[in-house]
Amino acid sequence: MTYLTLGIEHILTGPDHLLFVFGLAALVSASRLLLQTITAFNARHSLTLSAAALHAANVPVASARGS
Repeated sequence: MTYLTLGIEHILTGPDHLLFVFGLAALVSASRLLLQTITAFNARHSLTLSAAALHAANVPVASARGS
């Protein structure tokens, strides 16, 4: 599989991704601004994923304890 195929599969199998894009489309009416907004989000999302994969960033995960 190519990275493009994996990326499309990642977006389409996550309802949160689709809701995010639909939310952006509802908030941003101009096509050019919508494209810029989605591109900026994807660039920053890629940077944070890369930082996590390279152990350049470490965000502690909350433990799930039942009360």
